[in-house]
Amino acid sequence: MKFFNDRRVHTIHRGNVKPVSHTMPIWNMVVNGKKLDPGTGTMTVWLFDNADEYMPGKSGNVFNLCEQYFLILKNLVNQWLNQKAMIERKLGRKWSDSS
Repeated sequence: MKFFNDRRVHTIHRGNVKPVSHTMPIWNMVVNGKKLDPGTGTMTVWLFDNADEYMPGKSGNVFNLCEQYFLILKNLVNQWLNQKAMIERKLGRKWSDSS
């Protein structure tokens, strides 16, 4: 979360965050059960610079980091919704008891 917050602050106050694109050959690829010759295809990945400062040992892969961030936020939202429902149930009981 700290990494994404730092990137957010950077984009608001300093400029754009531009992940670095890397294209590389694929050496071991199977399509429809058939193994292709090594180097037949390429893949492109985008990496955030300096991700290792915040998450040692992580590659900085944009898709992996965004998915991790999404899962953290999803968990926070679910916790919030559960707590909200619990409060509403308690308020509903108090409301019905007083009438």
